[in-house]
Amino acid sequence: IRPPDHSRPTHPPPTSFSPLVRAMMMTASPPAAARRVARRRGGALATLLSLAAASAALAAVAPWSFCGGAVAGAHRRAVIRRADLVEVPGDIKTGMTIIIDGEPQTILSHKSKRMGKGVGKTMMQTRNILTGVYKDHTLGSGKKFEKIDPYFVKGTFSYTDEETNSLVFFDEEFEQLSLDIALAGEGGRWLTEGARVKLDMYNEKPYKFSFSEEPEMEVISIDDSGRSDGAITVELANGEKMQGPGFLKVGDIVTLHKTTFKITGRKKD
Repeated sequence: IRPPDHSRPTHPPPTSFSPLVRAMMMTASPPAAARRVARRRGGALATLLSLAAASAALAAVAPWSFCGGAVAGAHRRAVIRRADLVEVPGDIKTGMTIIIDGEPQTILSHKSKRMGKGVGKTMMQTRNILTGVYKDHTLGSGKKFEKIDPYFVKGTFSYTDEETNSLVFFDEEFEQLSLDIALAGEGGRWLTEGARVKLDMYNEKPYKFSFSEEPEMEVISIDDSGRSDGAITVELANGEKMQGPGFLKVGDIVTLHKTTFKITGRKKD
């Protein structure tokens, strides 16, 4: 008996595979290739979907303007927001702002009456929000006007520009907004640096403001006339004089009502 020869392989080399085995091996490879192609196609599809999502996001942001790398406030895009039409007299309300003869007018007062058997008339007083000019109107019933939906911007008062005769504010994006002193009304005398306000906007410009918090003012002088109720006359930093409680002293900071500007208290340290 001849001992086994370990120097030779016990299995035939790949080239000696039978035709049947080689045929099975050849037919097994296409599914694997097909799977690789499917994976490549799936990856390409995922990439296309990602690009489509990014394009949609960019399209949504495109109408917005960028300033200093940050998206500016919504009021920069909304040049003006308009609502529906209002009809005289049923839809008219005091305080509403409508377009009359191409100009934005705020309704201050209105009164309607019927002239005999004819068409009713509405008498209305308005104020132009851009110029501050007051005007009287007589409007026929059934006439329609476009109403403006107001929008607001939060801001902080900075200083008074004597050259342009305007009040300068900065909004939440630190953009400068100027309001004509003539449009500011009585509230303009009570502004101090850092006062927080709400600005009514039209065509990206403020036309009115109101205090978000009670304004503050320093007491610069006191006149105690010995009144029986203990009240004294105080002069504030803006030159206004008014009655105040007897415990006030020069240098105190008082808080004032947001619309009547009467003293409501003393600011605590």
